[in-house]
Amino acid sequence: MLEVANIDLHYGAAQALRRVSLHAEPGKVTCMLGRNGVGKTSFLRAIVGEHPISNGSSVATVVHRALREDGPLSYEGKFVRFQGAELFPKAPELPIWYGGTSPRGLKRAARYTEGLIVGGPAVELRRLRDKVMRLRQEVGRGGAPFTMATLAMISIDRDAARAEAIAAKTLEERERAAWLRKQRRQYTERDAALVGTPAALRQRLQALADAGVDFVGLGFVGPSLQSVLDRMALFAEEVMPAFADPAARAAGALGGAS
Repeated sequence: MLEVANIDLHYGAAQALRRVSLHAEPGKVTCMLGRNGVGKTSFLRAIVGEHPISNGSSVATVVHRALREDGPLSYEGKFVRFQGAELFPKAPELPIWYGGTSPRGLKRAARYTEGLIVGGPAVELRRLRDKVMRLRQEVGRGGAPFTMATLAMISIDRDAARAEAIAAKTLEERERAAWLRKQRRQYTERDAALVGTPAALRQRLQALADAGVDFVGLGFVGPSLQSVLDRMALFAEEVMPAFADPAARAAGALGGAS
């Protein structure tokens, strides 16, 4: 059980948290939602004892200190390292990816890592993959395992216009993000996002697969937590099965976009 009661947290004179409480029961999923800058990370730091709280109490902080001293957890600086801890469900065996599209970054990906993880539409990802594969040949790593991964925002609905409307606010916020504006890109956030009906998303994902993408990380968006969960269920029911059966995919299970 996790119990946090009326905690305050300060960074110098600035107060980041004010009388925040939380009760999380074992066996249940507790989700913390909030816009950028409202204090989610500060709250987690307070819970695990990374940042001292100004007021209130946290059972997790006491447990954390006990584990740090006696259990399979050590705390050094801002990093938490687990040894011998059980994870459930089991984490996948992921390769070492490099995230970066500059000429120097692509050279690093070719020479030192097992793959590339970047965002963008299928045509851009194909170009980057081909470039890295040529560089790998030049450095003698052409035969080594390589995977291409991408991360994409997804807005899915049986009504295409509603899917676009749900995605619009998130896309607008991302386009205004300073770190994105600094990047020299030939595409927009909308070009890279997966937005539309299940049939449209089946085609978009097939285009990514045809471009050589092996792994797609999806960030679902919606006006509420329940809306996001509903859209995840819709994706699981009407999109994922088309990629689970290669024979069905070859027979035209992907359908048409709408």
